[in-house]
Amino acid sequence: MIVYQVPIYDGRATAFDYNNLGKLDGNLDQVFPHYPVGEEIPPCSYAVVAYVSQLSSFRECIRKEDGSKVPGEYRWKFTPFIQWVIVIGISKKHIRGYTE
Repeated sequence: MIVYQVPIYDGRATAFDYNNLGKLDGNLDQVFPHYPVGEEIPPCSYAVVAYVSQLSSFRECIRKEDGSKVPGEYRWKFTPFIQWVIVIGISKKHIRGYTE
């Protein structure tokens, strides 16, 4: 099995205009520090996620009792490919061990 790692950046302490993400031109490593390795992003966090996707349709073949195949209905498949994540904010209530 191939495991891909999505780069996760910590944008909580970085002053940046998020309306201009297109100007980064792939230089995220120079703008944001990396999120701590091995830590999961807690639920209810706020993040910017960049992805590309593939939308495709296919037609399954249905095998009849006599062994012949007939075309089935068209089905759609949506496949997102996450490119990177920037963590903007984390809710303290969902961090393990947090007490008020």
